[in-house]
Amino acid sequence: MDKIINSLRPKRIIWPILIGMGVSGYLLFRNFDSDTFSFITFSWKLVYYLFLAFLMMAVRDVSYMYRIIVLTNNRLSWKQAFNVIMLWE
Repeated sequence: MDKIINSLRPKRIIWPILIGMGVSGYLLFRNFDSDTFSFITFSWKLVYYLFLAFLMMAVRDVSYMYRIIVLTNNRLSWKQAFNVIMLWE
């Protein structure tokens, strides 16, 4: 167990995250065109559909958690299933 904990030093976790975010930021910045987003208008309809999208994501994650709990014959708690799904995603 100590070997696993020692291998998870913050330096080993932060560098891949920073590299990934840097590459993603570069790719987005390189292809960014502000005229593409000019047609989006802020309205209550937009807020409604964004809320609906986040709600559906939450329902999907809760369904995955329930699936993991059932597949493990209730050996995992809801918190453990949540951790599995967050690592999975």
